[in-house]
Amino acid sequence: MGLTTTPPEGWWTGVIPENNPSSAALGDAGAAGDPVARGEAVQQALQLVSQALHHADEPSKAIEAAYKLLKPHGQILILDLLKHNFEKARELYGDRWLGFAESDLQRWLEGAGFKKIEIDVVAREEQPPHFETVLAAAQK
Repeated sequence: MGLTTTPPEGWWTGVIPENNPSSAALGDAGAAGDPVARGEAVQQALQLVSQALHHADEPSKAIEAAYKLLKPHGQILILDLLKHNFEKARELYGDRWLGFAESDLQRWLEGAGFKKIEIDVVAREEQPPHFETVLAAAQK
């Protein structure tokens, strides 16, 4: 999987891999397309973490890694599931976590150094298992 469009000059879109949360990679672009793999300093204006934290081994470390990749005053947006009890999600979707309490996201963001933290439930499914989606936004 690689980029289908080119981001604007000065932007880098990254994914924090679970096996190395302190690095960033882009699909299978490899070292040629990955400034981190080439040893270059990369600072981003925005980290978008969408429906990914509940698959991470250690979500707090992924948030810390995102903080390190941001420019001063950069922003993180986290879109994920609110804590739920649908155990089948582990088997059906490979979820490691059954969503997160807003207080967990708040604690992890503060612990990483983020400020201006806002967390809101932004969607509720009408059909079972009635997943709720939470959006967390914060600034470095």
